[in-house]
Amino acid sequence: MFTTKYRPQKLADFVGNEQVVQPFIKWLLTWNQHSKKGKCALIHGQNGLGKTLLVDLILKKHCYHAIHLAPDDDRSKEQIQQTIKPLLHVKKTLNDE
Repeated sequence: MFTTKYRPQKLADFVGNEQVVQPFIKWLLTWNQHSKKGKCALIHGQNGLGKTLLVDLILKKHCYHAIHLAPDDDRSKEQIQQTIKPLLHVKKTLNDE
């Protein structure tokens, strides 16, 4: 598929709204990882704008890994305990792909 073949592999290749991207990167990098309080970002917009791609590229550039959870994913108590709960005790998240 065209969109997969030509998907940007690094943040510099992403074409988008720099006025939105740069503040998000600055916010992410100022995250005090030693704080007991975590951070959460809610990114919204129409389908197909590149939200997930942008976040994946930013996190990849700064050595973070995303955990994607969709509302239609099947989740059980056991899955949460095995995949999400251990991440609460590490500084950066791990990708379970």
